[in-house]
Amino acid sequence: MKKINLTLLVLIIGLSGIAQYKKSSYFGKDGRLYGLGTRFYSLGGGRGTPMGYSFSIAREQDGKQSFAGYEFQYIPSYNFEFGTTDYNGSKVTTSGKTKATFIYSITYGYFLLKNENADRKIKPYLTAAMSAKLLGGMKESNGESDDAIVVPDTEFSIGFGAGAGCFFYLKPWLGLKAEGGYTYQFGISSETSDKEVYWLLPKHPYVSAGLVFRILTK
Repeated sequence: MKKINLTLLVLIIGLSGIAQYKKSSYFGKDGRLYGLGTRFYSLGGGRGTPMGYSFSIAREQDGKQSFAGYEFQYIPSYNFEFGTTDYNGSKVTTSGKTKATFIYSITYGYFLLKNENADRKIKPYLTAAMSAKLLGGMKESNGESDDAIVVPDTEFSIGFGAGAGCFFYLKPWLGLKAEGGYTYQFGISSETSDKEVYWLLPKHPYVSAGLVFRILTK
């Protein structure tokens, strides 16, 4: 039910942008791209593939194939489980639950086709991104601090990723967006420097899909 409510909220926010767009001309030199969608993180190792939500803003210019922007990602709490050994060397299973995770990402993209035709429906692109996990971490766990593999209470994480995607415009101002890629994640935690760490957000492939709204500003 919570996922349904969040999806409805995302759609309502997105549809409210349509009214703002209709006040602008369909054609111009500068444009803003507002994206709303879902994102699946294939984390593996007992973390599963949690579904998150994203909101992105990017800027493009007619005649230029490069664009840049930023994205906010939200991952609801999810469960994890993995095997390790305790201080006696006996096999144990650690399970738990994460806190909700918030990620901020700066993105640079490049259209594979010339960005000179306002009526072009299909716009494939490549993208590179740098991200930082702002909030998240472990909410609860049955693991012990002297286990061979531990989950840090708090962790900072940055990521560097690359991907490919495509905009498919239904109207000059409204389109569908699909993207896939890989994020190489680096976790940092001072609490577990002498232990093997089970990172809650490891390196991972991802796929995303959603809506994109194009608002021309000039």
